[in-house]
Amino acid sequence: MSYYVWVGPRESDCIFSDLFSDSICYFTDKNPQAIRMLHIYDPSYKQFIIKEMNRILKDHSDAAFIFYNPKIAYNIPAELRSKVKCLNTKYLLELLSDKIYTRFWLAGHVPVLPSRLLESQSLTFQTLEEKVCPSEHYVVQQNKNSGGFGTYYVSKENTVLSELKNKTKEVFIVSPYKEKSISVNVNVIIFKETEAIFEPSLQIVLHDEAQLLYHGADFIALQKMSPKRKAKIVEYSMKIVQKLRGLGFLGILGIDYLMTEEVYFLEINPRFQASGFLIDKALKECNYPSLAEMNLASFFKQDDNSIIPSVNNMSIPYSFYKYLYTPNSKHNIHVYERANANPYVEKICTDGWNIETPAEPKAYCYSLIFNTNITSLNSDASFDIYSNIPGDKEFIDKNQNERIFSYKIALLNQGCSISPNALKVLQEKGTIKHAVFHAIDFYCFHGIPVNSPVNLKFTDFSPFTVCSDESDNLQLQYYGSVISNIDIELKPDWSEYITSSGIAYERIAYLSTDRLRLKHEGVCYFKLQEKGCYFCNIPKSNIVIKNSDLEEVIKNLVYAPSFRHILIGGGSGNPETEYKQIEFIAQTIRQVNSQIPIYLMSLPPNNLQILDLYYQVGISEISFNIEVFNRQTAKRIMPGKGNIPLERYLEALEYGARLWGKTGNVRTALIVGLNDTASLLDGIELLCQKGIQPMLSVFRPLPNTRLEWMVPPSNQVLMDVYNKAQKICHSHQLTLGPSCDACKNNMLAL
Repeated sequence: MSYYVWVGPRESDCIFSDLFSDSICYFTDKNPQAIRMLHIYDPSYKQFIIKEMNRILKDHSDAAFIFYNPKIAYNIPAELRSKVKCLNTKYLLELLSDKIYTRFWLAGHVPVLPSRLLESQSLTFQTLEEKVCPSEHYVVQQNKNSGGFGTYYVSKENTVLSELKNKTKEVFIVSPYKEKSISVNVNVIIFKETEAIFEPSLQIVLHDEAQLLYHGADFIALQKMSPKRKAKIVEYSMKIVQKLRGLGFLGILGIDYLMTEEVYFLEINPRFQASGFLIDKALKECNYPSLAEMNLASFFKQDDNSIIPSVNNMSIPYSFYKYLYTPNSKHNIHVYERANANPYVEKICTDGWNIETPAEPKAYCYSLIFNTNITSLNSDASFDIYSNIPGDKEFIDKNQNERIFSYKIALLNQGCSISPNALKVLQEKGTIKHAVFHAIDFYCFHGIPVNSPVNLKFTDFSPFTVCSDESDNLQLQYYGSVISNIDIELKPDWSEYITSSGIAYERIAYLSTDRLRLKHEGVCYFKLQEKGCYFCNIPKSNIVIKNSDLEEVIKNLVYAPSFRHILIGGGSGNPETEYKQIEFIAQTIRQVNSQIPIYLMSLPPNNLQILDLYYQVGISEISFNIEVFNRQTAKRIMPGKGNIPLERYLEALEYGARLWGKTGNVRTALIVGLNDTASLLDGIELLCQKGIQPMLSVFRPLPNTRLEWMVPPSNQVLMDVYNKAQKICHSHQLTLGPSCDACKNNMLAL
């Protein structure tokens, strides 16, 4: 058996393959560097490979080398190249690396993204509009590049075109920027008579200044892709494979697609892929040969038909994120220091990096392998990534004029952690009140209420930490710098009280900010019918709350209240009888306290006259939460509530606006992240026209729910939706709700 040696950019690319006895890698502990370089493929890299190959051959004359990128093997002397395995011809490798050629060639066989070729001297926005198509944004791409270095995002606001025009002399590929799109990569191994086509991965391509850079891959996210879309990708890949086999190509390659309303071919990469090590990990766990072993077999052995069908259908339960160096950014080190303790981090691949290593801007630092998805497809035909993975300091910096609201959005979305010292201080003061949605409630920035998640997926990577100073005052830190003093809500003394029939007060009443919530149902009616909302984590319960329990709690807490108002709500009741319990609670409150405002949050009643009843018993405000405006989506993820017609909600809310007015006493909540943006904004416009106050809740993936895999929108998306929604509200003399400032703690409002 030969002494196989891996030759590639990163040591981590081969860590799950048992084929190799040694490796030659630029980014590895065995090759310490004075500075991490952005571009490594220069003459010094070639000399580094030659030197290392000669060193290994001195001790192992039978050594055989397999290159991550076989094209590089044609840059070394022929004597050494004779030791390289799995080489297609130089002509074929150059041909397939040519984006212009492959798009032109394959356009007759599969859909290809519409694009034009323009020389750098012609790059003006007007030319792009005239020659390509009218668009607000474009992608301008060098013919040969990888990792997104050489792929530019162009808008009227940036200076990319003038820089390329002045600094380059080459032909670029120009296409309209598809905002509603997903970049997909497929790993393929072509044998003489068959092929292995692996599960597709979502390519994590993010804006980095004016570039679109590759930051990793997520195989799990695309497992939620529609079977029809997946079948198209396989169909197009098979057609491409047949054409490549006809040219004599063997071995491993990657095919990139852009998934919009259609699936478009983008390019071929005739080499191993950055996501390949995740496939290797899955292969190893199934006791299958690694990609390198199958690549070797494609050149030198018969096709192994016993393995191919299995690997073609193999699930790859991993994702990874690649961290690049950003000057003055603290997030890379912040995440690195916390990664070992995170249960979703499968492995940290440092590839020779440490926190002291200097690096050029955008140079590779390290990668994290996750045993879960870090992205998910969204309703806007794109994808979301957990903000705590890449970090989102750019969002705070970009929104300096709305800095406090930016912090609030980030806290709602990214959550926070509590330092051991702060936890000790809190425990000495009382019991921390675990707020709704796996969160804590606190006041910051001189009285801004915030509901911030803790102990959710990746909240430990959040830049926000609750800490304490030497005087045991609680503070909020952002990447280690104090940004505000805070006051965290603790459980009220009465939360441990028990009613005469043995029901804990906290099963009936819950205090948040200046509001006492009284549950009108012990458990959600739809959850009992196995039709609960997929995003709700309220557990089933057999506890029966009697009217006598409610009376006892109300009389003890409402007579001399420490809160400003009362909310009746929490779980849906039986649509036919819910109103009776609501009437009883409201009447009981009014018997004890005739002045305290009462806010109702429930299902819309079947009979509009029930709203007259609510008004008569002293309810001050109402909310019937539509949550998901697109009723097709609503029926899918809210099998109980989603089947209530939208018309019933609107009729009840409109009727309510006649009773309680159109100044914000009648409202409905919509969830940002579960609605596509277009239908959400259309819904807000419709509500405002009817005098109904919209409220925007941020989707939060909770444990033990059917949507816990789903990723919330980014902070910037939340800010953009807020600004557009607020503009609509203002045009109708309304504001985003709720009207109570304290109750905005978990809402997209300030």
